Amino acid sequence: MAQSAKQNVCEMCRSARGSQFCLDCNQYFCVNCKTSHLRIAVCRDHRFKNSESATSDTSIFCQDHNESYVFVCDECQFPVCKICTVKSHKGHSMADIEETVSKKKIFFLASLNSTLNTDEVLELENSGNQIGQSEVMLNESVNSTVASIQRDGEVIKMLVDKIVDQMIQEVNTKSFNQKVLFNEALKKTNDAKEFTKSLRCKEAEIRTSKDTIRLLLEMMSLEGSFGKIKVPYIPTPFHFRYTKSMTKDYDIRALMGQVEIKVRRIFVDEEDVWSGRVFEFVLSHGTKLRKEICLLEGKLKTLKNQNDTEALILFYKNQMINELSRSDIPKIVPVFIEIKSNRRPFVMSSIEEFNMHVPGLVIAVTKDRTEADVVIIDNVELPNSIYISWLKSGSHYAAEISLGQNFKGTSKLKQAASMLAILHGIGFHSEITRLYSILAKSRIKDRNQNQIIKKFDPYSILLLGSMNLIEKGVLTFQVEDQNIEGLSELDKVVLNLLFPPCNTKDYKPKVSQKTGLLYCGRRVMADHNHPATSLTDGHCGPDNGANCPSCRTIKEQTISKMQRLGTLGKFQGWSGMVYCNNPKKNCGPSNGKPCQSCYNNIITAV
Repeated sequence: MAQSAKQNVCEMCRSARGSQFCLDCNQYFCVNCKTSHLRIAVCRDHRFKNSESATSDTSIFCQDHNESYVFVCDECQFPVCKICTVKSHKGHSMADIEETVSKKKIFFLASLNSTLNTDEVLELENSGNQIGQSEVMLNESVNSTVASIQRDGEVIKMLVDKIVDQMIQEVNTKSFNQKVLFNEALKKTNDAKEFTKSLRCKEAEIRTSKDTIRLLLEMMSLEGSFGKIKVPYIPTPFHFRYTKSMTKDYDIRALMGQVEIKVRRIFVDEEDVWSGRVFEFVLSHGTKLRKEICLLEGKLKTLKNQNDTEALILFYKNQMINELSRSDIPKIVPVFIEIKSNRRPFVMSSIEEFNMHVPGLVIAVTKDRTEADVVIIDNVELPNSIYISWLKSGSHYAAEISLGQNFKGTSKLKQAASMLAILHGIGFHSEITRLYSILAKSRIKDRNQNQIIKKFDPYSILLLGSMNLIEKGVLTFQVEDQNIEGLSELDKVVLNLLFPPCNTKDYKPKVSQKTGLLYCGRRVMADHNHPATSLTDGHCGPDNGANCPSCRTIKEQTISKMQRLGTLGKFQGWSGMVYCNNPKKNCGPSNGKPCQSCYNNIITAV
């Protein structure tokens, strides 16, 4: 500290206020002495640096004179200090800094706002999601291809092992046959040797025997057996040799299949389009959901006094059909957006809405039209009209959605119309409509609202308008109910049944020890109790209260929780809250505030 104070002593008055450092003299001066120093003829152009604080902002000081800026030169459009006004900017007109900044701020903010609202910025904001979605698509393709190559490789390995075993067996069989012949030759040789040995013994015996008739007969008998003394046939041994084949890489590749790089399509052929079997490839649990719907129909038929309230409760009790697998990845639908009008933000918002509420589905925006399974264009002039058709694009079919340029309505209505058009374009409409039509036989009385609801889901986006078939493969959509603002809570449930949620960076649900329910923590519960007031902080959990439609469709460890609720005659409505449908308590069945007993069931464990 003492050394620092000594260094900052003013050279002229010797005070310890030397905050100005002359770069040319390499000396410190106080503010007053700095002015005197600059008045010396030879020091007039010396440069100074403020040394009071290393963290001071030198950008607000004149670099030539180390003075604060006091004006803005109108001619040079640059800030100047009081010394600059009489030197390098002498004779120039000056403007007040605050006035200049105020005017500049207005023009700058207007320019900035215009820049931030361009299509390029909108695409830039969504490019991160698009890159992530494209990476998911790439990983899915790579993993599937590698698995196929490994499977074929294992098959070829099995074939190689089989051929190796056959070749070894062939060598061993031929070797065995030769060894049999060798054994036969060896036996004959040994027999001949034994016979020869017996003859040698007879020879010695005959030499000493008397010459009698008996000896004569014996010698005659022995002469007839001399033919046994001969060398047996010994086969030439096989010479086995394995000649190695010089197999090249391309010979092995010829045994394998070819790696094809292509985009998997939703609509395989024309029959898929016209028969309504769209999205069979994309739908994860489409078949499973249909089976559940059929089981639900069977249960409805067994009810003695069939009504929609009972049907609704049955659906709520049976909505958990998904299994959360860490190896699954979301289903991806590439979408190409050609429009350049003010409709683009609403389309992008609708896509973000889908991706947020259905973690098992990724609608990925692509800039390559040939890669897209859904193409959105803006060339229809009729107001409030949307055309949907399926056209052949190269080797595949794509759904083409034409949005009316003069489509009128609020921002929410335009976004909802875009969402419904995408739903129709990718084939969800028939799946959702079938479920809703089965469950909407008569009327549901929701005691929370004290009114009669005439449809299974009076807030479904499917009620936004009607679809009319103009010609083969061409539908027109007309808005009818402008009060529908987007996906209802039941729409979200059914979409999550069709597209089972997957573990992703944003969706990692956990079972709460407090309630026994699954929570993901995402902020997707703002409208969970529509049309009544929300009963959550907007988040799914993280450990209490109602959970989101995605989490409610997953089995995990929550099945036992639902079974315990069922024994109490309670269930989760579309709000995620628990209801007992007791008319005396004004509780349920879909939304609103539950009775105290049911409220306790969703806050704490049963």
